[in-house]
Amino acid sequence: MTDEHDEHGIERNRINGSYDLKLEDFACALCKKILWKPVVCKNCSTPFCSACIADRSDEQSKQCVNGCEEFVESKCPRFILQQLGRLNIACANHQYGCTEIIAYEALEAHETECGYQQQSCRGCEKVLPKKDLVDHENKCDLFDLTCSECNMNFKRRDTDLLHTEFKCLKEQFRQLRNQFETNKNATSQQIQHLSSIHQQLREEYEAYKQLAEEQVKQIIIKNYEFQEKFEPNNKPTNERINQIEQSVQSCKQGSDGKIQDLIETLEKYKKADIRCYCGGHFCRTCAGCSDWKRDGNNWKRVGNGCHLSHSSSSVHVCNCDKK
Repeated sequence: MTDEHDEHGIERNRINGSYDLKLEDFACALCKKILWKPVVCKNCSTPFCSACIADRSDEQSKQCVNGCEEFVESKCPRFILQQLGRLNIACANHQYGCTEIIAYEALEAHETECGYQQQSCRGCEKVLPKKDLVDHENKCDLFDLTCSECNMNFKRRDTDLLHTEFKCLKEQFRQLRNQFETNKNATSQQIQHLSSIHQQLREEYEAYKQLAEEQVKQIIIKNYEFQEKFEPNNKPTNERINQIEQSVQSCKQGSDGKIQDLIETLEKYKKADIRCYCGGHFCRTCAGCSDWKRDGNNWKRVGNGCHLSHSSSSVHVCNCDKK
């Protein structure tokens, strides 16, 4: 809406046509104009323009002009909105040349875009229709311009005086020089900051280096002290180690002979016909019964230990040539 009714109701003389309505029944109880964006008091259903209610003071907003104990805002009844929707209304800019007659629901959208809406020039502040504003400002001598190259501000009428090509280039050069100085100062500050950081890192490095050197010296000293303590015991220890190695070697050689004898005995056990189970004397050489010996094609008892009768099928006797 425009400033014509400032959203505080619509003048009755803007209503176009005749209606079987009593317009006073659709008037705001505060501004007495035709309701615009209406609300009602919940207690008495008295209608008001929403802008009229919003303009009331905090103290006034608690009271209803119709005498209610308390004003409680509520939505406007559908019936009132339907009756208002029947109205056709002249544009608020009719006095400036607009001849449009608009339905109640479409009034706000039209007046927002209406070409006859009054606006002020940003240069000379002359009030003229919105549809003529752009052309006017494009020619207005008091309109403020800004050069896209040098960002200089000046009135249109002063273009030839204040913004010649030479002055534009001069202003650009001045701005570039100022920008260079600004960047130079910023770079200098950054260099100083980096130099400070570099110096701090160098000092920390030197401190760590000195600490590391001290630690290396301590390690070398401790190692030397350890060698001095270890050296007196080094020779006896080596001699004892040699003795142990020789003893182990000797034990190994003796064990090797015994192991070899045991292997040979086991090999002979493998060659024996049977282990002695008859009670006879056991031959340590061939693992057979030492109480019997082969005599040609027969067997001959040579001992009294065996308690079995001789049988080639049940008794295997000593095969050694010593018997």
